[in-house]
Amino acid sequence: MNEDWLNRKELANMDPRKKERLVAFFQELQNCPKKQVMPLFLRFQQEMKAQNLLFSRDEAHLLIEIIKETMSTQEKETLAKILQKG
Repeated sequence: MNEDWLNRKELANMDPRKKERLVAFFQELQNCPKKQVMPLFLRFQQEMKAQNLLFSRDEAHLLIEIIKETMSTQEKETLAKILQKG
C-alpha cells in the first residue's frame, strides 16, 4: 500500500501524533499476512485508546475504509459484524 492516503483532505487537520501512529500501523500492515490484518487492527485500536489518541467518527470511518483495501472478503465480513455490534 502506498502512502497516497496520507494526502486525503479528511486527514488534513488530524493530530500529528495520530498520523504518525497511522503511518506506523500501515507500514506494519504491508508486511502482514492477510489473515493477521484483523488482529493487528484490534491491537492498534487498543494501543491508540491506551495513549488517549481517540479518532473522531469521520476519522474512524476513513481509517476503516483504508484498511478494508487490505482485507480479504472474509475479513471484511468479520469487520462488518464487529462494527454492527459496536
